[in-house]
Amino acid sequence: MVTYLTGFNPYIYPRPFLFKRCCGAKIYRLRTFLGHYRNPQRQFQPPATPTASKTGRRYRGDPLKRVYPCQRIDGTTLLDALAYEYLYYPYVKELANDVVITLNTSGVLAARWAGRRVVVDLMDLWHCDREDVAFNAVDFAAFRRADCVIAWSRAIQTLLKSYGLKCVEYLPFGIDLEVFDPLKAPKNLIYEKYPQLEGKTIIGYSGGMWYVGGIERIGVEKILKAFKAIEKDEKDIVLVMQTHPSIQRIAKELNIKNFIYIPMTKFNDIYRLSLLRNIDIKIITSTKFLPVYLAERSSMFQFMANGGAILAEDTPGVRAVLKHEYNAYIVRLNDIEDMSNKLKILIKKITSEKTSARMQEMISRINIVGEYYKDMQMK
Repeated sequence: MVTYLTGFNPYIYPRPFLFKRCCGAKIYRLRTFLGHYRNPQRQFQPPATPTASKTGRRYRGDPLKRVYPCQRIDGTTLLDALAYEYLYYPYVKELANDVVITLNTSGVLAARWAGRRVVVDLMDLWHCDREDVAFNAVDFAAFRRADCVIAWSRAIQTLLKSYGLKCVEYLPFGIDLEVFDPLKAPKNLIYEKYPQLEGKTIIGYSGGMWYVGGIERIGVEKILKAFKAIEKDEKDIVLVMQTHPSIQRIAKELNIKNFIYIPMTKFNDIYRLSLLRNIDIKIITSTKFLPVYLAERSSMFQFMANGGAILAEDTPGVRAVLKHEYNAYIVRLNDIEDMSNKLKILIKKITSEKTSARMQEMISRINIVGEYYKDMQMK
C-alpha cells in the first residue's frame, strides 16, 4: 500500500492524483501531529480565490539562520526544519501504508524515522544559492535517506545523478486525458462568460506565478511586454491571462488595451479547459532561476494536451519536450524582441488558417443552397 503526502493543494498541483490512479495511493495532507489533533478532519478544497506561490516566508525561528542562510522551500533552515520533521513523525507513524511518497522533501526524514520506505516526488528543485546549486543540508539528507527520487525533468535527473544519489528516476508531469482534456470541453463555453473573446486571435497564459525573495521567477511579465510591442500593429488580437491578480497591475502599468484577466480555478475546471481550447497561441516563459530553467513545467504539458500553437522560451527543460517548428516555436530566453517577432509570424499563420476555414464554411453553405435550388427546379 502507498501513501502520498503533500503540503500542496492537489486541486492546484494535481500530481498526487496520478499515483492514486496508477498505484491506488491514498492522499494525505502533510501535517504535524499538533495540527492533526486540533483539526483531524481538515481536507483540501478547490481554490476559492487565486493564489501565487511564494517561498521562504513561513518560518523565521531558527537562530542558526544568520550563520547558515540556506532555507528550504518552506522557509525553514536547520533547527526549525528538523523540529518540523519531529512534529510530522507521530502523524506519519500512524499511517498504515509501508511506502510513503512525498511531494518535495518535507516529511522524508519523518517517514524514514517511522520505518517507511520513501520516494521523493520532486516537483521543485530547490537550492539556496540562486546563482549555483547548493542544497540545504536537511534537503540533501532527505535525498540521501530516500529510497528513490523522481525527477520531473531529464535535466534535473542528470543533475541529481551527478551528486551520487542511489536512485533517480524520470517521470514527467504528463497528462491524464480522462481527468484533463480541453478538447472535450465545449468550445463556446468560455464565450458565455467572456463574449469579447469571440472572433479574436487569442494570445494567452493559464498557470501560476512564483515569487522567491520578492521576485517573480517564472517570467510571466515578459508575455505582456511582448504583446505590448505588437498590439498597435495587429488587428483583432487579445491577451488573456489566467494567473495571479497582480498581473492586472502590470498590464495597467504597460497600458495594454486589449487585455482580459481571468481568475484562477482548479486545474481541470470546465471553464479553464474551454479557455485553453480557445487560446490560439499559448506562451511558456522561463528565467535562469535554476528550478524554473531546468523544469519541464506542468503548464507546458497542459498546453500540449490542447494542441494548437505554443511559443516557449529556450531552456533545457523546454528542449527535452518541445522541438522548434515541430510542436512549438522556441524563442531565445529573455529576448522580448524575438518573442514579439515570433508572435507576429504565428498570428499571421493563424489568421490565414482561420480565414481559409471561414471561406470553406461559406463555400459549403453556398453549395448546400445550390443543391437545394437544383432540387427545387427538378420538382
